[in-house]
Amino acid sequence: MKRTRVRVSREEAWRALFPAGQPNPLEALAPDLQERAREAAEMILNAHEDYSARFRELTAAAQGIFERRDWARGRYNAEQRVRLYRDSVNELAFHLHACFGAKMTDRAFWMGARRA
Repeated sequence: MKRTRVRVSREEAWRALFPAGQPNPLEALAPDLQERAREAAEMILNAHEDYSARFRELTAAAQGIFERRDWARGRYNAEQRVRLYRDSVNELAFHLHACFGAKMTDRAFWMGARRA
């Protein structure tokens, strides 16, 4: 597989966050917090997948709307796509706060979740 500049940048960022030879942040958490970190990671992944699916639906609909010259519907579709990210992030943040309250500012917890 060809390594793109974006992929290389992501790999470099990952290595900077989690240098080789350093303990795994997830394993450094207590067992109950490890499970909670996995739950948080799963919530984030599910929210991202939902966002991506909805964005693809809206984007796929945009071509037909354009071809039909339905400008009002096109504007509405474009507005939905613009708002979708913000709304998705806000909804996720609400659920994360509800589930993880005090852990929301715990860097070790979130580094563990990132490794989950």
